[in-house]
Amino acid sequence: PHLQVRGLPTDMQSAMDMDPFMFEQWAITQMTGFEPNDKQVGDGGVDGRATLLHKPAGEKGLIIAQVKQGNLSADAQRAMLSQILGGRASVGIFVTLNKIKKPTPTMQEVQRAAGTYQLPGGTERHPRLQYWSMEEHFAGVKPPLPERARTRAERQGDLMVRA
Repeated sequence: PHLQVRGLPTDMQSAMDMDPFMFEQWAITQMTGFEPNDKQVGDGGVDGRATLLHKPAGEKGLIIAQVKQGNLSADAQRAMLSQILGGRASVGIFVTLNKIKKPTPTMQEVQRAAGTYQLPGGTERHPRLQYWSMEEHFAGVKPPLPERARTRAERQGDLMVRA
């Protein structure tokens, strides 16, 4: 028997048709280790959070995410950059509906200003500000983030699968 789930998007059109707050919550849960905010208005531009499994030295390893079903403003990007440069987050990721085909000058500017980080014992450098889309999600492309700590719900789901 196949389990049918109604209401969750299965393609780009159904994602576009979602209520913006539902889209925000759903999009956050499509990334391993992320939990959506309980508060969706007045959240300071942070729609979800995760923790890097291996944290950069001297950092909490917090990843903040902001979801945009529509346009991604320069102000939103600069606000996230401020959180990263202010030490409140190690990494920020914008989750958009459509894939960003050509980064705007603002995107290039804030990503360059955010810089990169290196995990302890690693040689690979990772951008502190990243972009990922639901279009990429439906194409099977994972967010460009290093391994994240799993959420309590994900760990409980693992236990349920094993039983």
